[in-house]
Amino acid sequence: MPVKIFLDYLEKQREAAAAELENYKATQNTESLHQFRVHLKKLKAGLQLLASRKKTRGVQKAKGVVRKVFLEAGEVREKELIEQWLKRHRMQTILSKKQIHHHTQKAKAGLSSHYKKYEKKLDKISQFIREAMASISEKDLNKYWTSLEREWQVNQALVPPSTQWHERRKLAKKILYTLNAFPARTRSSLLPARNLTAIDQLQDAIGQWHDEVLLKNWLLQTRRKNAKNEKALTEALSKALQKINQSISRRSAEVNAAFTKTKPARLKLQVSAGR
Repeated sequence: MPVKIFLDYLEKQREAAAAELENYKATQNTESLHQFRVHLKKLKAGLQLLASRKKTRGVQKAKGVVRKVFLEAGEVREKELIEQWLKRHRMQTILSKKQIHHHTQKAKAGLSSHYKKYEKKLDKISQFIREAMASISEKDLNKYWTSLEREWQVNQALVPPSTQWHERRKLAKKILYTLNAFPARTRSSLLPARNLTAIDQLQDAIGQWHDEVLLKNWLLQTRRKNAKNEKALTEALSKALQKINQSISRRSAEVNAAFTKTKPARLKLQVSAGR
């Protein structure tokens, strides 16, 4: 892949992230928050590539900025997920007694209030990327893809325990986001469509499962804190835990099925494929 194409891709993700952050500040729309995080993930994958080949201070700073913004946005998303799930299952006792909507709105307002600071930091990332790209070659980009190929092949043979599912999802998303940086005409030579679909379905299944595990942990923590207080709230939390445990069991089965589909998936790296 030509270095300029990769540079343009990273800049596009940075600009898109900044635009979604601005839109979120104005609307506090859940979809804008989601897209903001997606562009940050793609930018993060690109920065990991740069850091693997050139550990400059600028790249490390850029990674730190993206991580900090991503974590705060993730905290908002987690609160939104909790509120949405409780509303969907009509858990009004928990919603009202724990002031769920108030805490979600407060987190949203906090992220929005940091808009200018994060906007400036995202602008600076552009300079860090260009400085790092000056010493990156096309050969370096291809080597990084090869390293992802090897890492996936080493890990794909066995279905890992659930404690390792989230890490496997991170690897899957790193592969998918790195693939997006390559020109469209060469992607199928790197990762055939069937394998691409299998890996994408796996990361999605793990993501659905992980969201519910986070929710379960929140319910357990909240019930422990309330153990000696309101009986009605404790009962509502126990009922919610029963529901989420049943759902997690179904999600776990879906993840195991998705792992089965990725077993034959081998990333095809063809250096001669018109790059």
